[in-house]
Amino acid sequence: MINLIIGAVLLILAVFLIVRIFKSIIEGVILIAVVVLACYFIFGGLPDLAKIPLIGPAIQKFIPKFPTSLEEIIVGIKGVAYSIDILGISRDAADNLLITVTNTGKATLSDFKVYVDNKRVDILNEVKDLSSGETTVLQVDWKEVFSKIEVQTKQEAKAEYKLI
Repeated sequence: MINLIIGAVLLILAVFLIVRIFKSIIEGVILIAVVVLACYFIFGGLPDLAKIPLIGPAIQKFIPKFPTSLEEIIVGIKGVAYSIDILGISRDAADNLLITVTNTGKATLSDFKVYVDNKRVDILNEVKDLSSGETTVLQVDWKEVFSKIEVQTKQEAKAEYKLI
């Protein structure tokens, strides 16, 4: 009987300590969130956690870098909404350059511009607006050897292809 009483007391004590620990962790997270929001509203940006003495470098290893200004937030959102990739490069029968691009973002892309070795080149085929997930081929007037191709859109999405 005494073993049962001691076991029940230990169980109650363990549950009590676990509840207190979780309560303290939740309060700590809430306080950190309040400080971060206060910094945002007072200074117009989030604090740079890497600059905290002693623990800053350790925090950087576990917490991904978040945008610290409104500009970085807008750039991040644009990166998700407007994104383009170059899938491949080839040549057609007339030795024009064929660039296969795909819209990896969530929004429609339009008004494509192609730069080969930092020179703007004309797109020979008609390119329609590219919805999310669609792929198209850009036929450009470039018959020479190249080292770098950059495709840009009106929405400031960019993709770069470099030869090694």
